Amino acid sequence: MGPTLLQSRRRQGRPAALGYHSASATMTANNTGPPLPRRMLALAGYLGLAPWLGFFRASREDPFLRHHRAQALSLLLGLAPLLLLGLAGLLAATHLFTSEDWLFDLELTMPILKGANLALGLLAAGWAVAWLAAMGLALAGSTRRAPFVRGERSRWVQRLAAFWSGSLGVAALLLTGFGLYASHVARSFGAPAPVYLLFDPRGYEVFGSWGPKMMFYPVARQAVARWGTGGAVVAPLGRDSFRQALVHGRFLVLFVHGMEGEIRSAGLTIEPPEPWRRKELRYLSVWDAQREESEVVNAGTDLQFLYITGCRTGRRGYGWHWQRGLAPAEVVTFDRMTGGLEHLWWLWSEAPRRLRRVR
Repeated sequence: MGPTLLQSRRRQGRPAALGYHSASATMTANNTGPPLPRRMLALAGYLGLAPWLGFFRASREDPFLRHHRAQALSLLLGLAPLLLLGLAGLLAATHLFTSEDWLFDLELTMPILKGANLALGLLAAGWAVAWLAAMGLALAGSTRRAPFVRGERSRWVQRLAAFWSGSLGVAALLLTGFGLYASHVARSFGAPAPVYLLFDPRGYEVFGSWGPKMMFYPVARQAVARWGTGGAVVAPLGRDSFRQALVHGRFLVLFVHGMEGEIRSAGLTIEPPEPWRRKELRYLSVWDAQREESEVVNAGTDLQFLYITGCRTGRRGYGWHWQRGLAPAEVVTFDRMTGGLEHLWWLWSEAPRRLRRVR
């Protein structure tokens, strides 16, 4: 057997050993690629469907789909450390706000948080670049590896990634269902109600009221059980919603920002009454920076409880001003920096019990 015939046979046997790389080389040589339906299936893997593509026979047999499914699983697994780092950062920020208030006085808290957010943002940007590049390669019909992607050839990494991605998809479906149900329990701003949650929407407009309604769900469910449908309102803070809540509400939660005895959120500055005002008057002063208008809002006789999440709204004796200005209602303020997690914990653990004491 001559060397020419032997080399020819070796060349003929090479494609079967190379798997999808040989398929890519053949497609490139013929200037062809996978059909559009298979490219769209590969794209769907990067949109969260990679764990479920394994149930399709085509994704197991087709080298192009097999490559992109494995790459999509590796990318989705890369979300795990990002989410864990984000959760760790949230816990650390809550600790800094609630236990290390002196760092804020030294103007060290915000630089620390901004540095941590920047580092996490750079990691997330790298993941997003790899994700977009992989989707572009899938649409182009290429089997080239996307940047920063590793582990797509490791069997145990793929199994772990499939479990993680499937769990993430199930959690997303459950969270979506819970959000829809919570939105049904608590209604938006409209007719008066006995229970209110008003929140500052700035920076979170994309989430609408879904997030606040899920946070307020235990309280809203109890309010609906006591006062019927429409017993709880979750709405953005504004002059109209604040006026209605203060006049008609019995149980009011203001999920807002604050500083030095004042609420400063959504373009509004809300102040307690001055200590020398007449004791029988119950009101709060509201300044609208956008309209450059001030207003005095009288509290209704039904108001029995007010919870203000704003940082340092009770500092330097202002907590007494809030309490005295709205007496006999109970007013909860904070003389320190506060974190969102502690208020979320209060809404789910303490707030329902406190609502039971409201008449």
